[in-house]
Formats: sequence, C-alpha cells, structure tokens
Amino acid sequence: MPAQFSVDQVQVKLSPLVKNGERRIALQFPYDTEMIAVAKQLGATWSASDRCWHVANGRDAIAAVFAAYWSAVTQRGAND
Repeated sequence: MPAQFSVDQVQVKLSPLVKNGERRIALQFPYDTEMIAVAKQLGATWSASDRCWHVANGRDAIAAVFAAYWSAVTQRGAND
C-alpha cells in the first residue's frame, strides 16, 4: 500500500515497485532539487521509464527514507 507524507508543502509518495525482477520502493515527488539531492544521498536510482527515484526494499530502507526526508524538510522549514 502506498504511503505518503508531507511537511511544509513537500509531499513524497512511497509505493512498491518491481524493477528488473527486484522489489524496490518508488519515491515520487514533484521536481525539487533538494528532494532529488536527498534521494541521491539515499543511494536512489532514477528510472526514466517509471518516472521516479527508487531504493532497495526493506525495513531499514523505509526507515532511512523517512529519516532523510523528515530531516531535509524540517531543515527547509527552519531556513525559511
């Protein structure tokens, strides 16, 4: 089931994705250079065919995604 979270008008949607036979987590959000930088820090890969960033599937990966985006969004709010 897809999960979504948003803070300070930044919304990231997580959903299951199968890429090359491997279960992945798709990260979907409007184009935003800061959010792309966070995805890259997480080791995410861009899929042009699926039009999303994706990371390995697993409990640790989900926790890392939430922590990284929460930190980025709260820092963005502090700088505004």
